[in-house]
Amino acid sequence: MSTENKRASSFRFHHLDHTCLIRDARQQRSAEFELSQVYYVGLRFWTRDDEERYRHALILADDFKEFMGGVAQETFAIELEMEAILCCDCEIVFVRNMVTLMPELQSSSDYQDAVRKIHAKLSHADEQTYMVFGLINNERTGFYLQNTIDLESAINLTQSTVLHRSRQSFTPLEACLSHAVTVECYRLFDIAAARIQMMIACALHTASYTH
Repeated sequence: MSTENKRASSFRFHHLDHTCLIRDARQQRSAEFELSQVYYVGLRFWTRDDEERYRHALILADDFKEFMGGVAQETFAIELEMEAILCCDCEIVFVRNMVTLMPELQSSSDYQDAVRKIHAKLSHADEQTYMVFGLINNERTGFYLQNTIDLESAINLTQSTVLHRSRQSFTPLEACLSHAVTVECYRLFDIAAARIQMMIACALHTASYTH
């Protein structure tokens, strides 16, 4: 059995991995990028046979607004490719910015507490709650549970809540649906993240010999 088949058989849900190519949604496009500009997204859609599928992609964006523009492009691509079998609109179930891989963030007590809360919630997934994690005023982290109609609304509500309570901004770094598929999304994220980190490391190594 091939590596890809082994990987597919280890998942409960049907995943389509499109992370080998990166969709650049930045206004100023370039061949270079930083971890903070890379978003991993998981989209859910149903086929006309009522089959639940998930498509994963990488999007380059300077902020969440640009990221959502990239999601719109990815959704349009799905609609074109799956027109014969698609029966409904796509929805975001998982998004994570690659900056969450930074050791200084992962080692913080707030981040580790958020990870514990996410895992605890996923052990009793209800598909009604969105978990949102991010930076408040680019200084400290915050974790929120939101009951909204979709992930984008959960992030917008979080931003509004933080602004109302503390007059500070909220930058989303990670958001996901309380659903069993999220566990698999994290596994697929780790695979894509390892590839992205290698690309950046190679680019830095190459650049050190070009001066």
